[in-house]
Amino acid sequence: MRTLVITAFAIVAPMPVGLSQQPLVAVSRDLISTAIHSEIASQAVDSAALAALMDALLEDEDPEVRRAAARALGELEDARAVPALGAALQRDSEQRVRLTAAWALGEIESPRAVEYLTPALDDDDVQLRRRVVWALGQIEDSRAVESLARALDDRDAEVRRTAIHALGEIESANAVDPLLEALRDADPQIRETAAWALGEIESSRAVPGLVDALDDRDTDVRLMVVWALGEIESGSAVAGLANALKDAETTVRRKAAWALGEIEHSSAVEPLMEALRDENATVREMAAWALGEIEHPRAADALAGALADGDLRVRRKAVWALGEIDLRSAPPALIEALADDDLVVRRAAAHAVGEIADPTAVPRLAALLSDDDSQIRRIAVNALAEIHDPGAYEVLVAALKDEDPVVRRAAARALGRRY
Repeated sequence: MRTLVITAFAIVAPMPVGLSQQPLVAVSRDLISTAIHSEIASQAVDSAALAALMDALLEDEDPEVRRAAARALGELEDARAVPALGAALQRDSEQRVRLTAAWALGEIESPRAVEYLTPALDDDDVQLRRRVVWALGQIEDSRAVESLARALDDRDAEVRRTAIHALGEIESANAVDPLLEALRDADPQIRETAAWALGEIESSRAVPGLVDALDDRDTDVRLMVVWALGEIESGSAVAGLANALKDAETTVRRKAAWALGEIEHSSAVEPLMEALRDENATVREMAAWALGEIEHPRAADALAGALADGDLRVRRKAVWALGEIDLRSAPPALIEALADDDLVVRRAAAHAVGEIADPTAVPRLAALLSDDDSQIRRIAVNALAEIHDPGAYEVLVAALKDEDPVVRRAAARALGRRY
């Protein structure tokens, strides 16, 4: 029989928590002598080598050899090894071999492994149950949802948390109900992970339960719940998120403004306008961004007022948001922002008034053609090109003599396009 030579050392790939990293024992056998050389893992494995490893896994009397074979099969990631690894998981007398077999099944990521992993969820060994739920998460097969949902009742918190994470990776709507139950777990880390998983699944059926969880006593849980609602993007979450804009924690209020921007529902305009007056600048900035995402004209006056905010980040986001809204005329504060001390604000304001195409902005745009920043001058030229006004025409003609050729080219294109 062909002799398979394997090199004895811990394989380079990281193992999950709980699996020993110590070097494996080197044992010479006709079928297996050491652990697999890393280069082999990237090559096709012939049937004889695979059979030799599987035989060593199931028949060798030395548990370290069996463990080395299980690890090698995991590194090779060949689905043909699943039945042998499944048998080792179910029958081997050594915990370390069973742990490595479960890890290998997770590495192979074959749906065929689900039937072998599932019975081990009832094993008395907590380390093995942790490894099994991790492996099911790696496989990401919907057939594992029912078994993983059962693991949410495990007495070990780490098993529950890992099972929840696996359900989030699988992203099956069938997991929504058990995950909503997990939102009431006594452990805040479990509740936080359940909220994350529901956000990954993105089912609107989770919205009522997530909204209820906005009152969770743990800040991290509330923060994750808000994120999940933003991922789901259901208008039915707006009222709950509007309340979250009043949360005692700044991070939660800011994330709530983000979530409302992701949902883009017009019913969020008023609460976000109020958030523009939040005591924290990062919340005000995110509220301005969200109003720009929603693009509702009702927000124009509040955003124009935010152009006087003492925080530069808020002014920048407010002027951007005004440019996103389809307005018939530019608010006076937006035109005034063309003279803001901040270069970024002036640039954004020039772009915004160009989008609105308001003739009253022409004098201010014309003044920008004397700005030291050539990009501002180019943006001003492009904005003037959108405005059908005799005054805009005269300014564009003058811009043909700008010192920067990019500005002159922009003026020439604008004149050719509009006149």
